[in-house]
Amino acid sequence: MNVVNVGLRIKERRKELKISAEELGKRLGKDRSTIYRYEKGEIKNLPIELLMPIAIALETTPERLIGREEVAPFAKISKRSVFYGKISKNKEFWQFFGMYTALPDDKKEAIYKMVEDYYETFSR
Repeated sequence: MNVVNVGLRIKERRKELKISAEELGKRLGKDRSTIYRYEKGEIKNLPIELLMPIAIALETTPERLIGREEVAPFAKISKRSVFYGKISKNKEFWQFFGMYTALPDDKKEAIYKMVEDYYETFSR
């Protein structure tokens, strides 16, 4: 994964959405200087687990950020990016996400299983 290209895609998408680096940082629990460092490719080891939250916050997909989904330009909205857009504006989601990511892996697995069971029970 070319970190510089990913950074440029993050910056491009952020500007398309008219989101400041500070706002993106708030959504991700990072400060704006970290966002700028991601965008410039200065942080060489962009954590892969951060790619999905960045994509959600930018109403796109991880595939587009890493350059694997070149079929449609950012301006075209897919069902998935509409879903990501709804999530990106949901404060409860980001509160939950922050708490969830701070948990140890075994607790994350327990929560995932609980949500999965709940979904299966009530989606019928």
